[in-house]
Amino acid sequence: MTQILGDSKEWNPVVVYQKLLPIVAIVSGNIFLGPDLCRSESYLHHSIQYTVDLFTSISKLSQWTWWTRPIGQYFIPELKNVFVHRAKAREFLRPVIAERRRLIREGLEVPDDMLQWMLSKSEENGLTDDDMSELQLNLSLAAIHTTTATTTLAYVPSSPPLLAGQPPNPPTPAELTAA
Repeated sequence: MTQILGDSKEWNPVVVYQKLLPIVAIVSGNIFLGPDLCRSESYLHHSIQYTVDLFTSISKLSQWTWWTRPIGQYFIPELKNVFVHRAKAREFLRPVIAERRRLIREGLEVPDDMLQWMLSKSEENGLTDDDMSELQLNLSLAAIHTTTATTTLAYVPSSPPLLAGQPPNPPTPAELTAA
């Protein structure tokens, strides 16, 4: 948490949404991929940026009329990035899935996380390794977007200054030194 929020005892203006993105990605990633993989820089970067780039792409593409969208897609760099994030998710998860399959074959203990639950049902549901990578990325998108947006918006009615990077009641110098 200190890496994300810092360890300053003084008031520092922050954009709440941006600070919550990695926190939510790590917490949800712990459930989806386990405690070892959820802090991977590659996983965090691509799961967060996939979420941001996808919603930015939707917003930008919706500004084009429906019949010009097939052309407009080529002018939205974030949309190109969405495909890069998908490829990187597959690249990141392929060796993880292969290792998990090896553990299953050898009868060894497997992690208890969403990826393992998906693996145990993959043959039954006809899921390929790439399908599972895509599903993991979409699960991350859902968790990151909904949790971050909801938590950020929870501050709006009660404390609009917090979203603007201002303390609700600025502390006095004496209060700051006492903290």
